[in-house]
Amino acid sequence: MVRTRRLQQLFSDERFQIGYGVFLILLIPTAIILSAFATITRYTLTIDVTLQRQALLAGRIFGSSVWEVNAPAQTLQERITTVAAANPDVLGLQVFTPAVDGAFTIIASLKPEQVGSVVSSPYYAIAWQQEENSGLATDYLGAPSVNGSPDPSLTNVRDRYWLVSLPLFSDVNGDSRRERLALLSLQLSSAVVDQQAEASLRSAIWGLTFTVLLAVLFLAAATRLWGYATLYRKIKEVDQMKDEFISIASHELRTPITAIRGYLSMALDGDFGKLAVPLHHGIERADASA
Repeated sequence: MVRTRRLQQLFSDERFQIGYGVFLILLIPTAIILSAFATITRYTLTIDVTLQRQALLAGRIFGSSVWEVNAPAQTLQERITTVAAANPDVLGLQVFTPAVDGAFTIIASLKPEQVGSVVSSPYYAIAWQQEENSGLATDYLGAPSVNGSPDPSLTNVRDRYWLVSLPLFSDVNGDSRRERLALLSLQLSSAVVDQQAEASLRSAIWGLTFTVLLAVLFLAAATRLWGYATLYRKIKEVDQMKDEFISIASHELRTPITAIRGYLSMALDGDFGKLAVPLHHGIERADASA
């Protein structure tokens, strides 16, 4: 009972109500924002994983359509040009063969001037060690580079792209053994997907902003209604106190007035002797007032 009374006093305290309202105004929008950003982060991660898998798939498809063991360099060049012309998202496409000291030589490229360049990169070295039907896919921002220098044809590229590198295998001497003979490098733009993701992100942010605004307005209205409820409760308490005061005052006044009326009645009845006419009229008025 005491604990319940203390809780009622605590919740009826105006400072507690204001603090509780401010706490809700801060807590609910914060929870909405954190939940939304967690969802957006998971969505972005899912997109990146999907893009990575699609980039690897595109690399394997390009490898199977472009690469052919013992194909002349001119044939590889023509195939690369044909494939890139049909796929505007292809920013770069090169075929490497291993050179000395872990380096690689470009034997075919979307840009013929790159043919013959020697590239030494740990990334390509790791990609060379991948198993068949496997490879590396890493996203970059900025122009792809060849041999440590930016590709002149891609210096204006500012969008994100995927660099896919995977070894190309082929049968050796007609037996079942398959060996790595070349390395495919593909630069695949993700601008279209990133634009769609950015548009979705903007829509999500606008929706989040609107939701937070509604939550703040709702909490502000709820706090005001709470204040009205508190005011109504206080008015009822004051009204009850007034009724109690009037009851007490009436009880305290009733006792002496009853005694006064008794004596006035006795005087009017002649218990104290005959009264003069003016005095009799005065006592009658006093009795009526009492």
